[in-house]
Amino acid sequence: MKTSHSITAIIAIMILAIIGSCSSNDIPVEPEGPPAPHLSREDSLVLVTLYKEGGGEFWDNKWDLNDKVENWKGISCYLVDTPKNEYRVNALHLVCNTNAPRGILPKEIEKLTYLEILMMDGKGFAGPLPASLSKLKNLIKISIAETSISGQIPEGILSLPELRKFYLIRSELSGELPKDITKTAPSLEYIDFSGNHLTGEIPKFLNPNIIILDLWYNDFTQYPFEHIIQRKEHGIKTIIDMKFNKITGVIPDSILNNPEWLKDLEIYGYPQKEGYGYSNAPWPPINNNLK
Repeated sequence: MKTSHSITAIIAIMILAIIGSCSSNDIPVEPEGPPAPHLSREDSLVLVTLYKEGGGEFWDNKWDLNDKVENWKGISCYLVDTPKNEYRVNALHLVCNTNAPRGILPKEIEKLTYLEILMMDGKGFAGPLPASLSKLKNLIKISIAETSISGQIPEGILSLPELRKFYLIRSELSGELPKDITKTAPSLEYIDFSGNHLTGEIPKFLNPNIIILDLWYNDFTQYPFEHIIQRKEHGIKTIIDMKFNKITGVIPDSILNNPEWLKDLEIYGYPQKEGYGYSNAPWPPINNNLK
């Protein structure tokens, strides 16, 4: 009997020793699933910079930086199919209708690498357009209207590979058209730079995919007559609207004596600002009160 009890005691001790040697680390753990969907940290930081440098406290739709990003108006995001399970910003619509400039578009916007649509409205936005916009290879549409943005249009934006529409209207832009106006993306069809202070000459050859190049109400001093000839003789579809600029001079006989060609000029190049115009225009002068 003593032997039997001794064996039982030894077995019990061995079991306790085995249990004691096991730690919680040895217990199998169920594998964790992917992280919950969330906005990327990089995009979050850019949005905060955009709000602070862009005068966000004066925006029509203010953001509460202590609230969730999904509650901020004017932002669209979509889920990028990666193991990180991250949302990325693909569209922005910023509005700042104030009577004075309040903020700028910071260069950090280049880090919104999934951005497809950029829209800005209101005189509260000032300063130059950052050259870093030319790094946003996924941009499809840019619409900037009624702002105080000034300076020249940076190189490289017109040749962004996916860009289809570029509207930069009724602002304070000056200088000549960017050089890549002759190397625009094949997808780009609509360019509207009307209502600024642009000057210089229009290149003789543009991407034939461009449907509209609207330069209405700027400070150009010459009309590119060759584009009317290209449209009529070679079927080029590009329309260049340059009404209300500072164009003077003489309409060439080749256009003046061709009613169809002259009609194009009458639609897209006449009238000009007060005090300017064609000396041999067959149309009656008008007082348009645009200076």
